Amino acid sequence: MLSLSEVMENRIYSQVKLPVNCIISLTHFDSKSKLSQVYAENIEDFLATKTPSTQKVFYDILNCIFSDAVRLKKITENPCSFILRPKVKQKKFRCYEFFEQNIMIESLPKDYSDLFVFLCCTGLRISECLALTEKDVTPKYIRVWKIKDSVTNEIVDTTKNGEERKVLYHESLLKYLNLDFIASVNYRTVNRTYAKYYKQFDNINLHSTRHTYASLAHYVGIDEKVIQKQLGHKTLAMTQDTYTDLLLDGNSVIKEYFLRLEQMIMNPRRT
Repeated sequence: MLSLSEVMENRIYSQVKLPVNCIISLTHFDSKSKLSQVYAENIEDFLATKTPSTQKVFYDILNCIFSDAVRLKKITENPCSFILRPKVKQKKFRCYEFFEQNIMIESLPKDYSDLFVFLCCTGLRISECLALTEKDVTPKYIRVWKIKDSVTNEIVDTTKNGEERKVLYHESLLKYLNLDFIASVNYRTVNRTYAKYYKQFDNINLHSTRHTYASLAHYVGIDEKVIQKQLGHKTLAMTQDTYTDLLLDGNSVIKEYFLRLEQMIMNPRRT
């Protein structure tokens, strides 16, 4: 298992070709081309070939390169300074409605379908789920303390917020947990498979399973502070304002699970 710093080094190494490719694209791989011959309109044309979500990333990379070139007196001015930094409108994602849950469960291949149910019923981040081993699953809770990096696929001994947490679950969830399958996939394969089906819905992405957990937990009456703790949020406002949506009435196996989970958490003596 690698430390966070080691994984970040691997990430940097795997992505170091990105700024190089930017310059190659701008100079058309002409060895005689110089940075001083790259103008604002060249950068604008280059950025126009990129998707809106990546334009800002490429702009920032180029801006750093040309800023350093100015500092080192290789060029006299930064062409990026004549271009407005691209703005990316933040899209608000939401939970899966009951009918959408059913479509995903029925449409996905069996192993991916079970994983979808497991993600919705635990609220785990995909990186946390893909790092699970048998030792992390106790009879009462799932220990969340590490992630599988989405770029390098290395296991990192930390979570997104740096804190370990224990996610409570009802025993009926275990039939959806296939650790061998989880160990065999990564973020890209899971997202690629799910995207084939969730792209038919508006404002849904892979992370929507966490929104679904928050929304269904709220729907069945689980205490808001418990939901916050289970999701690993720093603030209650994050849970309530960003992750919790109002669900239309309906049914799904995920809803049936949350009804059992609510009884277990809120009324432990009755289970």
